[in-house]
Amino acid sequence: MSAAPGSGSTTPGPAPTPTPSPAPVPTPVPALPEPVMETSQPEHSENLGMAIGLPISACMLLVFSVLVNSKLQNKPITELQTKAAHWFEKFVIGGKGGLILALIILAVVNGHSSYVKEHPKQFMQDSLAIGGFGAISAVWLTMTRGRPDLWANHMVFSLMLFFLYHVCREFAGYFTVFGTDKMTDQEKQQQGILGMPILIIGSIAAIAAFGLAAVAHISPDYSTGILSTLGESSAFVIEAIVFVFIITLGELVVARNKKEPIATAVGVSVATFTLAHLVLQGGGFYEHLYSAPPPCIS
Repeated sequence: MSAAPGSGSTTPGPAPTPTPSPAPVPTPVPALPEPVMETSQPEHSENLGMAIGLPISACMLLVFSVLVNSKLQNKPITELQTKAAHWFEKFVIGGKGGLILALIILAVVNGHSSYVKEHPKQFMQDSLAIGGFGAISAVWLTMTRGRPDLWANHMVFSLMLFFLYHVCREFAGYFTVFGTDKMTDQEKQQQGILGMPILIIGSIAAIAAFGLAAVAHISPDYSTGILSTLGESSAFVIEAIVFVFIITLGELVVARNKKEPIATAVGVSVATFTLAHLVLQGGGFYEHLYSAPPPCIS
């Protein structure tokens, strides 16, 4: 029954359609920071490069020296070579004294003693290892050069020299530059003041030593040593390898006690002492040390 007109009642219409609520806006997720590469990775790569590259360079230099010596065998020594060898001898003697004096001065100025205070036993082991293996290497050279009568004198002198060298370089802060020891503020200041002068003086000294050795280019003499049954080139290679190996043993002890990268310590030692051995031979310094004694006067 329908409602009468004017009664005020209305017929209910269809239910209103609900308005859809807006979709929720997704909250932007902050971008995660890119992972930071470990700082030790480049250092590891650099150490690996030094550990491989430096010994390879030393081997190439040794081969080059053998080839040069093979061309110079049985050739008379000129007056220019004699003069160069004479000045090279004086330069090496003065250079050793200058190096020790410079290290003593730096040791007094810097006084880097953190490792010595924290690990006194290891420091003494390091010093004895450097001195002891340096002395053994000197004895080895007296045998290869046919002068066993000099082994005691050279052993004692080398022991004291290498021992003093290591003690001075430790207090001078050597391992803050060529190792992982931390520099103090005073050492950083001293490095800024003395770094460039030391680099310039060292470069000039190295150029002078290489120049004199190149002019002198004295060949080794193994006619009376324990390697006399070998050819000159073979004897030269064996002498150099054993000499460098013995000295590197001391550096290995230091690297182990100081927690330094072993591979880097080996690479630096092999390259340094191979180069030193070849330069000392080329400059004629070994002939000065191990030349035959004068005949006895009856």
